[in-house]
Amino acid sequence: MSSVLARKAFLKQIGQIFLGGIIILMSRLFGDFLLRFLKTERFVKIDSKKFIDAQLTTEDFFAEKTAAGVRVFSRKCPHLGCTLQKDESRKKIVCPCHGSTFSIEGKYESGPARRNMFLLPVKQTGKGKLIIKL
Repeated sequence: MSSVLARKAFLKQIGQIFLGGIIILMSRLFGDFLLRFLKTERFVKIDSKKFIDAQLTTEDFFAEKTAAGVRVFSRKCPHLGCTLQKDESRKKIVCPCHGSTFSIEGKYESGPARRNMFLLPVKQTGKGKLIIKL
């Protein structure tokens, strides 16, 4: 009788491990997909007078005035989401966590990120205001 109970307990543990593996696999495959639908949209409204030397840095984004308009990049690293920092001495944007580097224009240069920085949508209103979708 004890061998039957031991077999049932063993099969139950194997089943739990298998189910746990499937849950982990599904969360890795579809987690980002589901988070996009669960995440609420966030907007920031700023006055274009806040730009210093055609640039503006906040906790959420880097913004720069160009001849074509305003270009805004997220400060989240495309690798794992660490907050990117400007390195003025090298004229680069750097991830302090894993060392990815980007040009001031947001182009990937080196490190584990392997993608350009995220460009955020910007809408200009009539009175010198910008609406940025985070």
